Amino acid sequence: MEAVAVTDLETELREAMRAAVADARPPRDLFHLLRHRRRRNRTRQLAISAAMGAQPPPLRTGPVPITHRTTGPASAARLLTCHAAGVSM
Repeated sequence: MEAVAVTDLETELREAMRAAVADARPPRDLFHLLRHRRRRNRTRQLAISAAMGAQPPPLRTGPVPITHRTTGPASAARLLTCHAAGVSM
């Protein structure tokens, strides 16, 4: 379905854009070009990571101790306990 033009200028612009790409075709090896570009970017990212070396983890990102342990049957209050943050909801 063709969109309705609001003005003559819009109609002229639409026709000019269509004429500009009327005979355009993607390159025959488009898939190969995209794959090659992705590999090149991935190689660059890996090289940068290797150059940075092993970094220590950010502070306070170790294992979080469980502050509320359930013993016996679980109650509704115990089910709403957030162990990761140590906060009860």
